[in-house]
Amino acid sequence: MRDKQMEVDQRQKDLENRLGSSIGPQVGLVIEGGVLRKLLTASLAGQLADLCCSCKCVVACRVTPMQKALVVKLVQIKRKAIILGIGDGANDVGMIQAAHIGCGISGREGRAAVLASDFAFAQFRYVARLLLFHGRSMCLKNMEVVWYAFYKNWVYNAPLLYFGFLSGFSTQPLFTTGMISTFNLIWTSAPTVAFAVFEQDLRQQTVLSHPELYRESLFFGRRRFMHNMLMWWMLACWHSLVIFFAPTYSQAYQPNSTGRTDDLIFIGSSIFTSIVVIANLRVAIRSSHFTWVNIFFITVSIVCYFPFLLGYSEVWTFKPMTSVSDVVGIGMEYMSHARYWLASIFLTPAMALLPDLAIDFFRRRYWPTMTHVYQEWESLWLTDDDPEMDPDFDVAAHQRPSTVHVDEDEHEDNHEHKYEHKREKGVAGGKDLESMTMAQNPLLSNGHSMPFRSNASTRASSSPSPSPRIVRPLEEERGVKKKQKKKKKKEKEKEKEKEKEKEKEKK
Repeated sequence: MRDKQMEVDQRQKDLENRLGSSIGPQVGLVIEGGVLRKLLTASLAGQLADLCCSCKCVVACRVTPMQKALVVKLVQIKRKAIILGIGDGANDVGMIQAAHIGCGISGREGRAAVLASDFAFAQFRYVARLLLFHGRSMCLKNMEVVWYAFYKNWVYNAPLLYFGFLSGFSTQPLFTTGMISTFNLIWTSAPTVAFAVFEQDLRQQTVLSHPELYRESLFFGRRRFMHNMLMWWMLACWHSLVIFFAPTYSQAYQPNSTGRTDDLIFIGSSIFTSIVVIANLRVAIRSSHFTWVNIFFITVSIVCYFPFLLGYSEVWTFKPMTSVSDVVGIGMEYMSHARYWLASIFLTPAMALLPDLAIDFFRRRYWPTMTHVYQEWESLWLTDDDPEMDPDFDVAAHQRPSTVHVDEDEHEDNHEHKYEHKREKGVAGGKDLESMTMAQNPLLSNGHSMPFRSNASTRASSSPSPSPRIVRPLEEERGVKKKQKKKKKKEKEKEKEKEKEKEKEKK
């Protein structure tokens, strides 16, 4: 095993000397079942795992179903990695069940692998969509939902802690029982579910054509998770402080029309109103893809709270109950006070969510991630009916040339007739982005290059270019093929028409 490890290391060094040190593992390894049976022992299992992980690809041939499962368990234990097992036959069932995620392919070898798997599909090529799009999306959305679950409960419970210091921890409740029982059940549940189902930070074509985006979820470990969790907690602390003290000190010591100050239930209900509004607006701020379902649930969760408050305060008049005796008539009193609307609906959410918007702006402006770059690219170049989207454009997300120059004559010959109508209408808010300079383009001025591909010749120059042109990407592969077929048909038809005209002239 040591000799093989040294041989792999030596070949890897030779390849790095020839191709560069940043190529990564490039050596492959082939292991037969008989050799694998001897290596899967307690004394050699660790060395086998090190040898396999130092290679780019490992092929195990003539192995038994049990050996497949043992190899999966070996990588799980030694490397603590998340394993995806893919198989199409009954001999792959052990491997599929041993892996964290099992995928079965329905084919000629029966449906045993499909029945034992977590995900099933008909062709192997669907694995790319499962990993790059659905896997990445589910990972990011699950983390957002977990962070939001901790966030909203901290924002809800922290004001109770602050109120304890003011009340001497006398067990006096700040919120009524109806508010406590409906917070997680009604006012913050539907937007969270809609976010988890419909959220999509990037389009499917963009993610599938740029596998490097998968790194954001691949290397999202515990340290980064806890770092983001700390940021959410700090924002939750700020929100809870604003939610508690802004309504309290803006209403508690101000006399109303009767000359009396507002009581505890009035202040508690104002605080709870601010919690409902801010918790739902927080979902809207974190959303990148809005559908009518998301907008509907966020709007309904906020708007329906006020009729609930009016009806909840009038229950006593129809059926006296001790659980609603402390909120009798408080709903109409709320709606008649301008301080309630200004403090709970406008002032408190504005003060609480201002840091969220500022942090998001500065992150996108000065420290953008790869997702931010592609989101801006999609917003600038793509529309729902744009047929010119290319899933295979080249991108250097973190390397920007000093100047990009496109030959004007060649560009006009190849593309002027194609984009004439789009220049007339304007692109991205009425601006002709093809004539924008590097400094004017928000993407290129942030230290990132615009992802594009052009038929025209491009070159990077250290001298400034008079007016660098940004060429729109080509359309999708399927669209390109369809257009090429249409062009060929039109050319053939024109040639036939010309031949007919020539024959008529001869006659």
